[in-house]
Amino acid sequence: MPPMDFSYLDGPLDVTHRHAGPDGWEESTGSISGRSLLGGAANVASVSRAGAVLGVSLKVLDPTTGTWTVWWVDAATGTLSPPLRGRWADDDRIRLAGIDADGALCADVVSAVTATSARWEQSRSTDGGRTWTPEWTMAMARRSAPDPDPPPAGEFAFLARSLQVEHRRRARRGEGWEEFTSVHRGATLLGGAVSIDEVGLPDGGAGMTFRVRDAATGSWSIWWVNGGVGRLEPPVHGRFGADGIGTFVGAEDDQLVRFTWSDTTTDRPHWTQELSTDGG
Repeated sequence: MPPMDFSYLDGPLDVTHRHAGPDGWEESTGSISGRSLLGGAANVASVSRAGAVLGVSLKVLDPTTGTWTVWWVDAATGTLSPPLRGRWADDDRIRLAGIDADGALCADVVSAVTATSARWEQSRSTDGGRTWTPEWTMAMARRSAPDPDPPPAGEFAFLARSLQVEHRRRARRGEGWEEFTSVHRGATLLGGAVSIDEVGLPDGGAGMTFRVRDAATGSWSIWWVNGGVGRLEPPVHGRFGADGIGTFVGAEDDQLVRFTWSDTTTDRPHWTQELSTDGG
């Protein structure tokens, strides 16, 4: 059976990079450190090369179709790339393809996955997929000793810990409110420019939040992923003010959504979601 998920990235792996440069192939060393979320239906991994962090990948499974979607966050810009999509095949390989920001086709292939190693290759096509040019390969090998987790950083460092969450939300059926508790586990990556967390849901499932800070503007984009659906919901965007309150707004269907974070310097941070159907 194929691996079916990306748990082979969990923990540190040493990497040999081969990258196409102006004078031919360039080789360097680096590392990958990933973590699985949503029971293996999502994976977030930080990738470094030659001592510098290149970025973070987010991989999310659609449980209905078995299709994985992969996004890349470039460390230099803090922006999300166009997605690649694909499925694990019977030959223990996965090919993920999509259209890059410059209009070229891009494909990633993961193969030779074992308990201690894996191989990744990225190719591009500028002729509609008739020919493909390899541009980057990574040969990965499991490291025996794990790296220590980096300390929490950035504006969402207050969420990089385990917390008990007391939820109060509008009842899904009938009138009034419903209350439940769950557990939150969070972390920061890219020196605090990426924030992730996983939280339990009342039906026994789980969801995760993926936050990315734009390096040029300092604004955050925040996506929610329900583990039972397996896709990024429409994002909200915003920032923290001088008063320490974070306000993030986005559009979903025919309404506006606003997230507000407050009390973030206390041991009981508070989050509120509000909806508007009259333009705010």
